Amino acid sequence: MNGATDIAGTNRIIGVAVDMGCYESVPQGIRAGIHPSSTIGLGEGSEITLSAIVTAVDTVGLTYDWTVTDKRGTTVFTASGRDCESVTHTYEIGFYSVSLTVANAAHESYTTQAEDLFAVKPETIWVNNGAMEDFPYDTRANGFTNFVDAAAFAESGMTVMVADGVYTNTAADINFSKAVTVVGEHGADAATYFTTKTLTLNHAAARVRGLTLMSDYGTSSGYINLTQGTLDSCVVTNYNRGNATISCAVGGVITNCVVVGCRNSGRDCFIDVDEGRMLDSKVIRNTTTGGTYNALVRVKSGLLRGCLISDNETNAGDVNYVSGFAVSLESGGTVESCTIANNADTCMVKNPAVGAWNNSGTIVNCVVAGNTNLDGPVGGHANTFIFPDVNAGNIGYKIAQRLGGFDAYGPILLGLNAPINDLSRGCNADEVYKMAIIPAAL
Repeated sequence: MNGATDIAGTNRIIGVAVDMGCYESVPQGIRAGIHPSSTIGLGEGSEITLSAIVTAVDTVGLTYDWTVTDKRGTTVFTASGRDCESVTHTYEIGFYSVSLTVANAAHESYTTQAEDLFAVKPETIWVNNGAMEDFPYDTRANGFTNFVDAAAFAESGMTVMVADGVYTNTAADINFSKAVTVVGEHGADAATYFTTKTLTLNHAAARVRGLTLMSDYGTSSGYINLTQGTLDSCVVTNYNRGNATISCAVGGVITNCVVVGCRNSGRDCFIDVDEGRMLDSKVIRNTTTGGTYNALVRVKSGLLRGCLISDNETNAGDVNYVSGFAVSLESGGTVESCTIANNADTCMVKNPAVGAWNNSGTIVNCVVAGNTNLDGPVGGHANTFIFPDVNAGNIGYKIAQRLGGFDAYGPILLGLNAPINDLSRGCNADEVYKMAIIPAAL
């Protein structure tokens, strides 16, 4: 292409570059930009590296002149010279603007300025009802007064400390998509977040700990969505929603929490542990109605471990489906070392049911007892205990027999040509006699 020109007569080959357009773009002088190693630093003494991005035809003898100023316009760092294409400095908490001038040996130069190019934020910020809301928001006195603004300001690695009090949010959903930890200063008994909006944790390291999460029971309100992250040592109460109130997906964890006094209607489950984990928590005195089979806690490919599910009420109200499970297992879900007790189904429908329903899952080392259908024949007076295996059953009935002074008979196997009695090696003559009478009378 030697000698080739565009329609304006300009050479197509300029240096080593070839421009195939109708008109050639001829670079003029120097252009420069600024690239920070990070736009956010966390904590006093954060290290930030600034790099110059230069485009020039003549790069001979390039020099760089840097000036960094804070929000007040005070110069906090300068550097100049040929070896200053990249410069590194440590900064205190604040917002910073940067000016860069690049020049070559031919005295061509270019200056660029970037306002609020990067910031250094505190590692801990506060939410406090009486605060003045002044940067850097790192004390009770100058912190935020609401969760929405604090969540928007928070960065990965930051802790949001919540002072004692009640904080109301009816304005906007909150989504923690960064590794942020929200902590009630003195635990769930002292700090309450009241909301009618959705609270979402969408980062594996996001955590909410030591808060009471409360909603408006009188209206269909927001919910808690754990796409990822952890809900730890919290109380969830007063929620009333037409869909699942708590959703715990594949990366979500609920641990050491209490869910109490909530209501769900119009969907098949109240707490949806869908590939997530619910550990060492209590689900007590909640009500769920509507839907089809209607389960208080659905464990779908997830884990429910070390939990108490007690004194809850279910009512599907659909005569075509099974009704009223405290816990249902689906798609390989696991319930382990839990107590599921004293839950009631209040609707006598086609297939009233309570306790636990295992639809392709695993129940291990659990106590399922005292769950009743209040409108059914048992009517709240169940007298059957279900044990996880034969060893636990043997231990349980021996304790009741020896310490409680009860008579124990069985097992008795029927359905064969003749009944079969299974007697313990430690039985006495009276037990042998009575065991012989029972099958004879059947």
